[in-house]
Amino acid sequence: MGVKSIVVNITISIYVVYYPMSFTLKSVFVRYSSTAILVMVGVMYIVFLSEMLGRVDAHTPADQLTTPQSSHDFFNTVFLPTHTPTATPTSTPTPTPTPVVLPSSISIPALQIVQSPLEYLGTDSDGSMQTPHNPLAVGWLHIGPKPGEVGNSIFTAHYDDAQGRPAAFYYLKNIAIGDEITITLVDGSPRTFHVDFVGELDAYDGNVGAITRQTDYPSITLVTCHGSWDMRSGMYSRRLVVYAK
Repeated sequence: MGVKSIVVNITISIYVVYYPMSFTLKSVFVRYSSTAILVMVGVMYIVFLSEMLGRVDAHTPADQLTTPQSSHDFFNTVFLPTHTPTATPTSTPTPTPTPVVLPSSISIPALQIVQSPLEYLGTDSDGSMQTPHNPLAVGWLHIGPKPGEVGNSIFTAHYDDAQGRPAAFYYLKNIAIGDEITITLVDGSPRTFHVDFVGELDAYDGNVGAITRQTDYPSITLVTCHGSWDMRSGMYSRRLVVYAK
């Protein structure tokens, strides 16, 4: 029912009630007419709101209408924490490192050196290469490339001991170009090289770079004392250097 229809019906109803009244009743009706009008306006406003709300509900899709939340659902929503599933971490496979195989002995058949044990050497505080503790052992500078790797692997040994007896590299002076040198690793595998240079250096010029120079291919350098014994310095005057690749 429209608002206009409601107003017309109310007006007709008032006329039908008011016209047949006696004079006395009409006087009472007029006296209280202002109150009646306010009541009528209030009724019209309530009817108007009801009609507007009915129109809104009629045009609202059913899927947008909400169902009143029960007290149980409200309690769960407000007071109970939401459980978030914990993601299961996926493990990344750790790559297997390539094992480092170190050298264990050296053989030089031409000099009758067979499986001479190795000592691992470093450098002293002044940067000079250490020497083996055992006169019959050959030392390997372990801070450099491993034998068979790209680069220059350094080996050194004594020429003689404190009593002047031959030490591990006493006969290195007899080595020749093309002689074979084999380094055996701790797993038993061999690394074979062939001599391509033999030379000498002055022990006092400090030309360590000529011994430790690096290469872009697998190579080794053998170093020992050479020359004459200097009583004042307590060392030999020369260094014998052998390169092999």
